[in-house]
Amino acid sequence: IHCCSFFNSPYLEVPALYYSPSSTGLFFIHILVLCAAMRCSTLLAIFTGVLLYLVLGAVVFRALEAPQEEGKHMQLQDTRRVFLLNFTCIDPDNLQTFIEVEQGVAEALGAGVDPSSNSTFVSQWDLASAFFFSGTIITTIGFGNISPKTEGGRLFCIFYALVGIPMFGILLAGVGDHLGTGLRKAIAKIETLFLKWRVSPTIVRVISAVLSILLGCLLFVAVPILVFQEVEGWTLLESAYFVVITLTTVGFGDYVAGIQHDHWYKPLVWFWILLGLAYFASILTMIGNWLRVFFKKTRAEVLLLFCHLLHYDWSLPFPFHHLSYCSLVGQERNTLRLSQHEGSLNCARGKRDQTEPIWSEHCHSFMLKRRCFGPRQLLMTHANN
Repeated sequence: IHCCSFFNSPYLEVPALYYSPSSTGLFFIHILVLCAAMRCSTLLAIFTGVLLYLVLGAVVFRALEAPQEEGKHMQLQDTRRVFLLNFTCIDPDNLQTFIEVEQGVAEALGAGVDPSSNSTFVSQWDLASAFFFSGTIITTIGFGNISPKTEGGRLFCIFYALVGIPMFGILLAGVGDHLGTGLRKAIAKIETLFLKWRVSPTIVRVISAVLSILLGCLLFVAVPILVFQEVEGWTLLESAYFVVITLTTVGFGDYVAGIQHDHWYKPLVWFWILLGLAYFASILTMIGNWLRVFFKKTRAEVLLLFCHLLHYDWSLPFPFHHLSYCSLVGQERNTLRLSQHEGSLNCARGKRDQTEPIWSEHCHSFMLKRRCFGPRQLLMTHANN
């Protein structure tokens, strides 16, 4: 789905919404969006709906998963307390008991409980963590550091993803469109400056693309890398690794921001993910549109050159019969050849007078089109056929 282009330049084709079954990329980019340009009120309503949907998911996931997590934590504490009271050391006779303790630790780990924690219980399913988890579902990142363990939680997660992912796709398209609108105004001034210097439109297009990509990398990659490095205590490489893996929706889960920090931090990470995904999805769409326009323009120029050659030498091979203008020329030329062949046969039979009007009619029609319109006019006239 191609939603919008960042730039409003006279040298760029304004792409329309279209669906290509061969398109590849992020899953939510391929969702059919009915409006390419959303009003601010519409976008705000969709954004509010997505937020409410995330809050709903956070509340439900917390209600389903938190009780089991807390129960596993209490069970682990009881097992540890009994073990410490009854055994001061481990010998072969007590090995089976120690194995049972290890099994309890493994079950606690499976439920998301940290076995190294003491009696103080910190749930992974508090409201902020559940909100962040809901956000990783609808963005299709799925870090995997926490996941539903109950049957009810897994069943709810299935239907939650089926509804939430299309909602986020629509929101992503709207946010990307409005981000592009803001950048267009800033970059239009730069384009106007270059056009006054009579710079080539291709160079202007390249400069605009480079500026937009650099600006996006600065806002959504470079700055977050420094922030995560400072807040999370990661190295520069670890922080850059997390940012790239997150914005590409790979989401391995080996590094996840906001696990060891206050509750307000996790929702902010999700909002950064939203803006970053919207920006880079729009960048990919813009590049795809430019490539499509470039190859269409290149093919049209080659076609125009070949049609010019047809005016001077009709014996040239005809490889472009599938295109509009050359189809017209080819049909006329093939008709003329058939007419000439038929005329030769009839001439041998003494029937030249019957085929001459046919040959003359086609020749006159073809020459009239060549003289009146020329190759460029005919190409433009039949380009949309």
